[in-house]
Amino acid sequence: MFELLKKIRQKYQAPEDVSEIIHKRNRFHLRFVFGFSVLFGMITLIAFTLKERTGSLQATTVMYYLYYIIVGIIGLALCFTKSGKLTPSIAVFAFFGIICGFYFLMRPISTAILYYVGFMFFMIILFDYNPFVLAISVILYQVLISILIICKVRMTSETVSVSNWINMFLTSACIIYLAFWKRSGLLKKFSVEKSIEQEKNKSEELLLNLLPRKVMEQLRDTGKASPEHFDDTTVLFAEIVNFTELSEKLAAPELVKILNEVFGKFDAIVEKNSCVRIKTTGEIYMAVCGLPVKDEKHAEHIIFCAKQFIRYIEEYNQTAENKIYIRVGLNSGKVIAGIVGIKKYIYDIFGDTVNTASRMESMSSKMQINISENTYNLVKDKFLFKKQSPIQVKGKGTMQTYLLDEE
Repeated sequence: MFELLKKIRQKYQAPEDVSEIIHKRNRFHLRFVFGFSVLFGMITLIAFTLKERTGSLQATTVMYYLYYIIVGIIGLALCFTKSGKLTPSIAVFAFFGIICGFYFLMRPISTAILYYVGFMFFMIILFDYNPFVLAISVILYQVLISILIICKVRMTSETVSVSNWINMFLTSACIIYLAFWKRSGLLKKFSVEKSIEQEKNKSEELLLNLLPRKVMEQLRDTGKASPEHFDDTTVLFAEIVNFTELSEKLAAPELVKILNEVFGKFDAIVEKNSCVRIKTTGEIYMAVCGLPVKDEKHAEHIIFCAKQFIRYIEEYNQTAENKIYIRVGLNSGKVIAGIVGIKKYIYDIFGDTVNTASRMESMSSKMQINISENTYNLVKDKFLFKKQSPIQVKGKGTMQTYLLDEE
């Protein structure tokens, strides 16, 4: 028996996050209920007072409508406090119980049951109460009314028939069933919404692996992302210089594992330094700083990335069976950024700045960082550099380059 009750309780027990949402919603609705109670009690008492100016109000009438005011005020106070989750429910059912108790004492049993059923259906429709609390409240209420009837504590002379009694318990059973049915539907609804939210988060995480957050949000909200022009950026290219040797030596799974490990660490470094990974092409890693969010220290931040790339590879080689070596090239300037493709989104950057950064990388040395004069002019007072002899760059002519000095 206890195991069965435990299973039923687990089935209808709302998770903590859902329970908190339900509780907040109930408290919000309760404010209106209690507020209406206060207004109803005050307006009715004033109306009766004006009507009975020449006579005197009956004590039961005053008590009845005064109770609306008192319970409404107490309920409002409870709703605006950090009271326990059951407190508003207890207040409402106390309110409900005594009001219905008045009707059972002062009205025919059939009228009282009608008020009872109407009030309970209203409570179930408006609120999302814990069905167990509701069931206990209804059962206790039925016991109370049964005691009043058995003890003949009534102010009307109506005889209570067996059919009245049966109808009262049948309607209570229907109300309890409705409460459990509503809770079941509510939990299913929250479960579906939570699953949708989880799938949505997964989709956004996947998109964030391909697109910067700002672009992803623009694409999600508007369905498109327009190309943008950025004047101040620094582009980084890093290449594994002994990749061909490794690809001939290692099996495909092992080679891909190394790339995943190394480029995964590069991703973490890039994100830490407020930069953006654009793409990887085989053994080449490309990143940029200064977009889609502008960054005045774009050159400085991406140099930090490059230095940490080199430092990580040095640490990696201390324990790795298959050592790897990289070279890095940087260039600063204007770029155009946007999404390429219709079905398979690829966020890419274009322009002469990108081409020059690629040339800087190809002309760098193993485990060295080679930068253009554009980048050098932005950070020459913050880092040490070794000036290189002017070199001939395809499509650019003679260019001055610098190697970052780590000493």
